[in-house]
Amino acid sequence: MGLTVLILSVAILPQTQSRSAMVATTIGMLFMLEQKYHWYRQVRNYLKSKRLLTIVMIVSPIVLGKLLHWMYLVKLDSAQGRLLIWKNTVALIKDNFWTGVGYGNFPKAYTAYQVTLSLIIYFTNLFKFRVGFQKMGKHFPESYFSVF
Repeated sequence: MGLTVLILSVAILPQTQSRSAMVATTIGMLFMLEQKYHWYRQVRNYLKSKRLLTIVMIVSPIVLGKLLHWMYLVKLDSAQGRLLIWKNTVALIKDNFWTGVGYGNFPKAYTAYQVTLSLIIYFTNLFKFRVGFQKMGKHFPESYFSVF
């Protein structure tokens, strides 16, 4: 039964593109395998006996980083949207850490921060666009960007 669930999970979960379900299933499966087979202790003892523990400790963060990067790219728009929300919220908390924004005022304050951040991003990208053309040696006057 457990092997069937494992095979179905490995086959179906990537199709759902649910990062949280993938992480939860992986952690759950590792926990169940540890409870039944005690694989973690066996692997750790094997690595210690072969003196491979240092190599695994160096390679593991690299593999984990690549895996997290892949999970970020699975639904890029969703991940970037969440990062934008977190960035706005952290800026709001940082600016109003001790006093807060007041009871019931979070939606209004958050919207103001979101507009401010959107304008900063827009003008930063516009500046990069124009500087990019100048770096290529092409100077476009303002009339090239207008319709008439």
